Amino acid sequence: MTIEKFYDYAKSLHGLNLKPQGKEVKTYAKSIADFDQMETESSWIIQDLIEEGEFVLLMAGQKKSKSLLALDFSLMIACGESIDNRLSVIKPDKVLLIDTEMPENKFSSRVKKLSENYTYKERIIHNFRFICIKGLRRKIDLSTADDQKWIENEIKDAKFIVFDNLGGFLPYGSEKNESFWEPVSLWFKSLTSKGLTVFLVHHLNKSGEHRGTGKITDDVDLVLTLKKPESCPSNKTIIEFTITDARYLHGNQRDPFEIEYYEENKIIKRIVRPSDVELNKQKKSIVTEKEISEHGLTDLQIEMLSKARDPKTEFIKAGMFSNSDIKGRSASSITNILTDLCTKGLLEKSGIKNGVKYKSVPAQQNDI
Repeated sequence: MTIEKFYDYAKSLHGLNLKPQGKEVKTYAKSIADFDQMETESSWIIQDLIEEGEFVLLMAGQKKSKSLLALDFSLMIACGESIDNRLSVIKPDKVLLIDTEMPENKFSSRVKKLSENYTYKERIIHNFRFICIKGLRRKIDLSTADDQKWIENEIKDAKFIVFDNLGGFLPYGSEKNESFWEPVSLWFKSLTSKGLTVFLVHHLNKSGEHRGTGKITDDVDLVLTLKKPESCPSNKTIIEFTITDARYLHGNQRDPFEIEYYEENKIIKRIVRPSDVELNKQKKSIVTEKEISEHGLTDLQIEMLSKARDPKTEFIKAGMFSNSDIKGRSASSITNILTDLCTKGLLEKSGIKNGVKYKSVPAQQNDI
């Protein structure tokens, strides 16, 4: 008989409480049986991207549209509206955006131009607040308790807090110093522990590395990186959106995509689509790995073959791929690349001069 059973028998048979009455020690370990009482489902703000209570870092080089994207995300969440299936907002929520770079008149103009995209614009009035630090003519140092308290008083009922950008919330150059970053990181985490989502914008240097101590990326839950695709013409604003690091995202949730911004009738509009990287993955399922390896195919050649093999495409022409604004895509270069694919036996050519067309070689001829 165990000592515990002896105590139980003594109490049940004789009414004796022989068990030592020391202070009971509370334990915290849980079992699978506790799951029914726990909230185990993800609480998404943006479906399959950002969860409630996360610490998110958005990084990009100078003038790479990171502030534009941060504002667009803020308005999406305030309205509870989606841009695309890839950027699907679950419900409207309260947002506070604190900007350290733009004058208030410029910022307000951008808000107006973006807000025209939304059906429920009146929600922006109720759910979106902003602070332009430049207009206050004061410095903010989030490594100090006083300025942390000042921001906390401004947060009020906001659930999604945007800080744009880190360099503007610290003394110049201090983000390189871990001793400055540590109290800021701890404060951000204190906000997320209350269920708030912290969205921090930060600069990449010319080498593509984030400015400052390596602890910055170590301390966050999600790292998002923006860059301009190599194929992007200089006169367009196209950003490739990459999930660089993620604590809770897996598989297709981490697929990159592109957002193109353009202005039309005083409205900043946008298009979301798969990135060049993602499109190439899809095209490589049409063009086999054996072909890519055997013929040393480039991404552009994979794109050409994929287009030619599309059942909806009767033929391809050089003009479908030429673009004088993109290096390597002049009309003569495209013609040479298509000729090379014919030499490799992957395409066949017909017609002359401006009527030249290219078709995919039937599979039995190409031995694929």
